[in-house]
Amino acid sequence: MEEIIKNIYNKLFYLPEDKFVVVYNYDGFLMTKDVKEGLKNVYNVLVFYGDELDLRLVWERRMKYPDSKILFIKDTNFTLMEDIAREISTLKYIAPIEIKPSPRKNDNAYDVLSQIKNQWNNNFVDIDFFKPSDWMNKAGQIILEALKSEKWSEFRDNLIPVNDRFNEFLKKNYVNIVSSSVGLSAPRIVTQVLPFLHRFDFAKKALIVIDGMNYWQSTMLCESLQNELGVGIKRDCMYSWLPSVTELSRQAIFRGDDPIVEYDQNPTNEKGLWKSFWEIKGVRGNLQYYQYGGKIIEGLNSKVLAYVTLDLDVKMHASDNYEYLYDLTRRWLKDGDLIVNIKELIENGFKIFITTDHGNIEGTRYRSFDSRDRIDAERSYRHITISEYKDQKIFESQYKGHLLKIDESSRTYYAVGTEMFTSKNHCVTHGGTHFMEVLIPFITIN
Repeated sequence: MEEIIKNIYNKLFYLPEDKFVVVYNYDGFLMTKDVKEGLKNVYNVLVFYGDELDLRLVWERRMKYPDSKILFIKDTNFTLMEDIAREISTLKYIAPIEIKPSPRKNDNAYDVLSQIKNQWNNNFVDIDFFKPSDWMNKAGQIILEALKSEKWSEFRDNLIPVNDRFNEFLKKNYVNIVSSSVGLSAPRIVTQVLPFLHRFDFAKKALIVIDGMNYWQSTMLCESLQNELGVGIKRDCMYSWLPSVTELSRQAIFRGDDPIVEYDQNPTNEKGLWKSFWEIKGVRGNLQYYQYGGKIIEGLNSKVLAYVTLDLDVKMHASDNYEYLYDLTRRWLKDGDLIVNIKELIENGFKIFITTDHGNIEGTRYRSFDSRDRIDAERSYRHITISEYKDQKIFESQYKGHLLKIDESSRTYYAVGTEMFTSKNHCVTHGGTHFMEVLIPFITIN
């Protein structure tokens, strides 16, 4: 380990004048406990981590550490502020191959997969599920790195203990999250999105809803926005509605309130919800605009603009697993309309907020529901709400060990873990309670 720390230090602080170094370490190895402690104890290097705002705070307070060197690790590949960039040493990234020791026969202690697993285990021992933004940004980055390095299939079981704790949390606290007041820095749940937007008196506001976007996909989106448009980004996390399906959770976004069951999900009704909310808030009809897919060429003079795209949701449902979805997401970011539309909105003076209605999960087959259980039931691959005519005790005994209830008083059941109520072998889907389905991004473009 001493040799590894020495190697890292020499690569980062190779000039005598290097006192403050910024690096984009996409595999996260520099954030492991052993590396941070080694750099501090041996070379008096203090390690910090975060986004551009965190960098600014560390930079302004650097004189508090006159005898130390500072290493700041960027959580995304953002562009440095000009005044800071002029005075510090920067490295675009540190790759795993540059910092691991010379390989020894049968020694895989520092291979990419081990580093990703160590990073996950070191970061998620204690999690405050009430504050998902504090840990989901990092979780999305680690999962994305597992996909980039083609280690996802070997890594994914590491999510199980976190999800088990998350579901125990939901059982005790989801009802309180639903009834909570609108968050100050970001919405806490999808019902708060429009009330949160209304709080800010920007001349022009745009809400972009990307149906079915997982948190690691939003990390890819943020990287593309920063690289291609050079924008500043604030990333927060909020809760989807349960069940995490479009007709409820996206409805909740545009209703600005709890969804109702008697609702037909379609663009016309969604547009009506959008207009109704803003009319109540005093925004006249000619200052509202709603668009469903395609390139934005109208509505640029409106005060509040909504844009909904299903492109990523379609790709999600067409994918057998996350590897396929990762490739499709990369292509979507490169060839789709989204980046062009966001650029157009920025140039026309809009404050832009980006979110989704639900995430997704790489499911594992359990079995299909019995045909009698499908009668008069609201269901997806990941949940079912049985009718009042179905005996709950009999239903629970039929699927014992494979059902999860969040609200004991309800008739809605969820598949445990990543299981699906289908005969399909492979599928990326949603509707359940996995944290990858329920915890979703809320992005603000500065």
